[in-house]
Parts: sequence; structure tokens; C-alpha cells
Amino acid sequence: MGMETFLSSEQPEKPESNLNKLLEKIALNLEKEGIPVGPDCRIDMEKYEGIYAKRKIETDINKALEIGDFRNENKNKRDGEKFESFKTILFNKFIGGRAIIARASIFDDAKHGIDNIIMDKETGGIICAFDEVASTENNILSQKVEKVIEKNKRGGGVLDYGIYKEGKEIKLGRISNIPVFYLAISRRILDHMIKNLRQSLDEISEDEKKLFFDYFCKTITEQADALIENNFITANHKDLIKKLFGGEI
Repeated sequence: MGMETFLSSEQPEKPESNLNKLLEKIALNLEKEGIPVGPDCRIDMEKYEGIYAKRKIETDINKALEIGDFRNENKNKRDGEKFESFKTILFNKFIGGRAIIARASIFDDAKHGIDNIIMDKETGGIICAFDEVASTENNILSQKVEKVIEKNKRGGGVLDYGIYKEGKEIKLGRISNIPVFYLAISRRILDHMIKNLRQSLDEISEDEKKLFFDYFCKTITEQADALIENNFITANHKDLIKKLFGGEI
């Protein structure tokens, strides 16, 4: 099914600031779970003092700001930033009851190319990470796909500012060997979905269902099949991924 088929409904146009309102709601929920995030659902690096020296954290923040242009006041207008925010919201709407979905720290975003992380609430392990593609142009998409494939060949993604669970306690620290997936979306569809985004985390539109089940879930499970075929992940890990993205909520 082509992604253009997701443009079915027409709802009143909403400003992109509504992305921030939903992210703030999600951030409050994540904080209750013990996840150190800011109001934009990004992992808060300053909460890792004690895990890392304060000087290292400050250095990593400055390095991320230099690499990733996170100081840009108009960053929410950038397609990548918008898609990352939207994807965080959509994942939380559908699988937030079974998994922790947060945005990676600005350091892990800038240095390691990780935008979203998903942790299984039951096992406490990181299930996967995402490196979004905010363009469906063939040259950009093919380059991103190659980068993700190479990353998985080298053992998967890395999070210096990671989260995991031991028993019932959230732990902070470096995590490696994380399966990385990519998702691509056209600017037209992204803008449409943001304009028509339902403003309650419990309210899901038909377009949101179509995008999640017919595109996101299908794309992720296909990539999981390819990873296990190439021995990049175990069968158990694949089962965890399919449990989340197998088409049921």
C-alpha cells in the first residue's frame, strides 16, 4: 500500500506547536516511570552525573550542539525534527502501554545517529532504536538505508546515554548492540499527519491507524526479518519486536 493513501481524512488544521503539547504529556508519563527526559521527551544528559563526570557531560553536550545544530531556533520546522517528534507521539499512542518510547539524547542523536529508543517494560531491555529518514527522495533514502545496514553489520547501534532496567529499577549507562531500524516519510504526508493529529494520547484517528499498522509495523517487521536472516539479531529479539509491531494493540 502506497503511503499517499494515508491522506484520507480532513480535519481542522492545527499548529505544529501541538506536537510540543503532546510531547510534554508523554514526558510527564516517562518521568513517572523513572525515565530522565526533558519536556521534549529527549533523554536529559545532565541526569547522568554520577554515571559520568560532570565535565564529560558538558563536553558531550557542546560536541552535540556543534555537530547537530540543536541551537537552531527553527529546528521544529526541519523535517527530521518534526518526524522524530511525530513518531515519538505515534509510538506512544499505540505501544506506550507495553514499551518505553523516548527520544535519544542530543549526543546520541548527533554522534550515533539514533533518534528514538524503545525499551520493553516487561524485560527492561532495549528492543530497538530508530534512525529516521525525513525524505523519500531516492538518493537520500538509499544512502540512509545503506548507513543503517552497515551499522547493524558492525553490531548495531550505541547509546552513551542509554536506559535499561534491572528488576524494577531504571538504570542509566552505555548500551551497545542495539538493532537499528529506519522509517521514511514524505513531507506531504508528514505535514498532513501533524495538521490532523488528535490531541489526546487516547484518541486515535483512522489515518493514524493506517500509518502505524499499514506502514510502520509492516516496515519494521520486514526489517526484523532481514536482520535475523543475516544473523544480526536472535530469534528471541525478533519475537520481542514482532510482539510490539505485529499489528495488535
